Amino acid sequence: MISIIIPCYNCEKTISRCLDSILSQTYTDFEVLAIDDGSNDNTYKYLKMYENKDKRIKPISKENGGPSSARNLGLSLAKGDYIGFVDSDDYISNNMYELLIKKAVECDAQIAICNYSVVNENGEQTNIKHVLSPYYSSHKEIVNGIIRQYYDGDPTGLAGPCNKLYNKKFISSSQITFDDKLYRAEDWWFNLKLYEKAERIVTLQESLYFYWQGNPDSLMKKMNADYYSQWKTARLYLEEKNKIYKFNYDKNIFYKELLLNIHSLLISLSKNNQDISFIIKDPFYKKIISFDKYTSIRVKICHFSSKLNIKLTKYTYAFLAKIYKLLNY
Repeated sequence: MISIIIPCYNCEKTISRCLDSILSQTYTDFEVLAIDDGSNDNTYKYLKMYENKDKRIKPISKENGGPSSARNLGLSLAKGDYIGFVDSDDYISNNMYELLIKKAVECDAQIAICNYSVVNENGEQTNIKHVLSPYYSSHKEIVNGIIRQYYDGDPTGLAGPCNKLYNKKFISSSQITFDDKLYRAEDWWFNLKLYEKAERIVTLQESLYFYWQGNPDSLMKKMNADYYSQWKTARLYLEEKNKIYKFNYDKNIFYKELLLNIHSLLISLSKNNQDISFIIKDPFYKKIISFDKYTSIRVKICHFSSKLNIKLTKYTYAFLAKIYKLLNY
């Protein structure tokens, strides 16, 4: 049996598509723990309507605490042998769980992973291909395969819990949950900590999960000043762990995505007339900017402009965003 956990918050416009894709699964032995995280729209009403249609749908209402607290509540209530996560604005292929559980059982895997696709508001689809071996049968293979990928600039094997199927006993024995104090990369930490304990992981090349990026209220599009410290903590952790792993990696690649995220944050803060000095004066940022071989000159111009006035900073970081787009960076 699979327990599918869905954190739901103000998702009345997308939850039907999400639940319909789950109810159309070719694998039928599942329960759906739909955790309404203090919504103030008709989300819970929709969940109750679906419960009346199919008793495998189990709506659960709680006070707002964020997606991590909702997922943790789902984990504590789950009765399945395996755990799956789906976000309320996404949807899945009708054979996703059949293929994942078949591989997981066949290989006695603690985690099964498939590829996923990004879908924009116009329905245009982009397949995201992680390049992973079909099967990792030891912890050493997982470290040198999946964890190593992050140091080489490809986070897709790590990021997100939704394109994965987890053995519940493995999660329970690992005593790992989502950190509900984090608003960014909480799912990254969840996966990384599990990978650090895992011995058997299986992967599928099929793209079976559809990640919708058309929601203007998505947390991904709400840049918060606290994100910087959370990104920094994650990267410092990887740097420290490499004393054990001893990977020889290209720092320009290792910091590339982080720098792109930070510069996006700087643009967002500048546009809202918020302070950015806590970032650009931070010794960690000063260190990693030296590895930004693509835009270091432009970024230095932005830093210089920030010393003059916030309006100039706003325009220079907006210019930087256009440069990134042109470089596809």
